[in-house]
Amino acid sequence: MILFRIFQFLRELVYMSKFSGKKYILTDTKKTLENGKTVYCIKAIKDFGHIRKGQIGGWIESEDNLSHDGECWVDDEAVIYGNAYVSGNASVQDDAIVYGNACINDNVLILGNAEIYGDALITGHTRITGFAKVYEKAKVGGYAFIAGSAEIHGNAILIGEIKITGISDIYGSTVITGNPIIREDAKIKSCKDVLVITIAYDDTHTFFRCGNGEIYVICNSYDGNLNGFICYINQIPYKDKSKLYLNMLRFVETYFDIKRKF
Repeated sequence: MILFRIFQFLRELVYMSKFSGKKYILTDTKKTLENGKTVYCIKAIKDFGHIRKGQIGGWIESEDNLSHDGECWVDDEAVIYGNAYVSGNASVQDDAIVYGNACINDNVLILGNAEIYGDALITGHTRITGFAKVYEKAKVGGYAFIAGSAEIHGNAILIGEIKITGISDIYGSTVITGNPIIREDAKIKSCKDVLVITIAYDDTHTFFRCGNGEIYVICNSYDGNLNGFICYINQIPYKDKSKLYLNMLRFVETYFDIKRKF
């Protein structure tokens, strides 16, 4: 019995030495992706965050894909491969895929069937879900929320409490900040295709170009195309507020180079 306990103790010492500084291991369970890449199921070897020792996680190609520091984790059927790297307290779950040279860190949450690839950088408290894609050299941070079938790519930068849904397509050198809501079939290829006007913190007016070239408007009191917004303004009974909105529309007209009479 004593010899058995000594053996167990020595085996535990060897195990601890071998995996010192690590929080997970690659198991022998593996699968081959359609592109020929082989990924391995991971298993936690200690408690950290909400993860418990022995818990089975998602799939990675190598330990170069998931940091041993912080509380970052890959769960469910999520896959990380290539030179992609997940660190900080980030979590990739469900059927999400991260590959290429993409970097996910801080407190980012990637869910659903989202795809992050290319040289994309996702930081802050960003949440990406649905069938959304972020790729090429796009950067998303702050408290951004991206869902639906939205695509963020090119050199686009999104920072703030931004909500992007629908089949929105944002690319080029577009920079969007603040707390706008963008959805429908937004087609934003530069900063000239989107305008965010904040009258107060909770009163943000977002104007953006759609795939058909029309300007769409989203604010607390209106959600629709620009023509409908003009009709809405004409019905405002308060003179001061009506004047404020008319001045806003004149600015919008100039910004989007719209030839019309208000």
